[in-house]
Amino acid sequence: MHLSKKQLIILGAIAVLFLGFLIFLGSCNKRLAVPERPQQAEVQPAQEETPAQDDPPSIPDPIVTTRSISTAMGDISVTETTEYDEALTYSRREYLSFDKSRIQACRVEGETRQATLFSFQYQPIDATIHYFDADTNAWVSEPLSPGAYRANLVAIEFSSGASLFSYLPKTYNQKENGVLEHLPDLDGYLLVTRTEAGWQLKLVSCELQEGQVCDGFVMSAAWPLLDWSENQNCATVWNAYTVNGVAKWCYDGYYRFTPSNYVPTGENYYYRCVASYLIRLMAEQIGLSDAAPSLSICMLDVLVQEQNAYGFWPTQPESEWLSGDFQIADGFYDTRFNTDLIEIFVRVNNDLGGGLYLDTVKRYAAFYQALAEENHAETENGGWLVADYWHPQLHDLTHTSLNHLAAECLAAYHLADLLQDESLRETADKLLLAIEDTGSDWIKPTWDLYYSIQPDGTYDGTDYPSLTYNDLFNLQAYITEKTGEQNQTIYNLMYHKLYWMWANNVTDYKR
Repeated sequence: MHLSKKQLIILGAIAVLFLGFLIFLGSCNKRLAVPERPQQAEVQPAQEETPAQDDPPSIPDPIVTTRSISTAMGDISVTETTEYDEALTYSRREYLSFDKSRIQACRVEGETRQATLFSFQYQPIDATIHYFDADTNAWVSEPLSPGAYRANLVAIEFSSGASLFSYLPKTYNQKENGVLEHLPDLDGYLLVTRTEAGWQLKLVSCELQEGQVCDGFVMSAAWPLLDWSENQNCATVWNAYTVNGVAKWCYDGYYRFTPSNYVPTGENYYYRCVASYLIRLMAEQIGLSDAAPSLSICMLDVLVQEQNAYGFWPTQPESEWLSGDFQIADGFYDTRFNTDLIEIFVRVNNDLGGGLYLDTVKRYAAFYQALAEENHAETENGGWLVADYWHPQLHDLTHTSLNHLAAECLAAYHLADLLQDESLRETADKLLLAIEDTGSDWIKPTWDLYYSIQPDGTYDGTDYPSLTYNDLFNLQAYITEKTGEQNQTIYNLMYHKLYWMWANNVTDYKR
């Protein structure tokens, strides 16, 4: 069959269209094809969410510091530790002395349970315990036996020669301005048990509550610390000074009853008293008691830590009298208390030698010289009536009492001797000149002495029965020793005061 050219063209077009149609169908089939099913992840059964559990409270690591006290007799190593458990914080201070004695102090605070402040283990040998019975007002000495001993102070002697004495744990509420409220019904005690291994001694607290602290003290040695054949030793003197409740020895120093005008105050309230008369009593035992040197040095070390940046030891509570009359706030400087304390440092240094605590003494001496120069009223011939009280904050100039002035004058001479400092001697001379310039103006018509002189030159106040006389006596003794003759002004003041004391049956004066 012969097709015309026209027919061939038509057939070609049809073929092209048909081919295009086939390509279109292929394209559609490709786009419409069902995609492959993706591989599914393995199905895991649902799990309940586990609640997060609180971590047990972490107990801080102990904080330990060490230092050394150098003395002429040898070094004393000091270790201070703060350690913790789930409920309580223990502050410990331990002294290992040149004489092989160990002095330990502990303060525990926290709540919820009892605490063991100290624990000792001794061989199963004979032992004697000494304690003061407040009911009979007498010391009791008896064989040591298991049980709880509650007393102000106990001492134990073992047949091996080992011994200890402890100011048993006392419990306090912490108040403002560093004041402590003693809680005698919650005081700790000595717990003694006996096993085949020997004696176990524990000093334990009561169950403490929030805001309470418990302080304890113990001195121990492998040799007899105390001579009980004598009427006095460090333990009996310590007990006599603290058993009546007037004073306490705490972890941070010496405490006394708060006066009624201190803030805060109340029954069984104690403030940290700068003039640590308990240490002075221990120092007076040097040469009489083998325990006294180490004990005096270590107790003074507690006070060294309390000296402030100015160089003095502050009285922490507010005095309503000083704040009302002179605008003096809490934390004030008391010349008398600081003078009495620095005299203890001087005495121990003179007795034991070795430049003991000289840095502390020098810091105070520098402070006092600056204070005296800036904080005095001047007398006719240039003497210095140094004000009794001072505070870093601005306040009015206070009065000067004769007992403060005489005690400061003697202390300045003692500091000058110890430190070989002539500028301190010049300061002391100015204080003595102030006494000489004011002289007989201190004497009342009754022959008693006025207590103080005000910045305006007026005299007033009731003097202590014998304190001022004793201060003048001590100053006169020093002057006589150094110059070979008495100071006539001081002699005249003492003469009149002595007659007044005789007329008023005052007998506790120095002779």
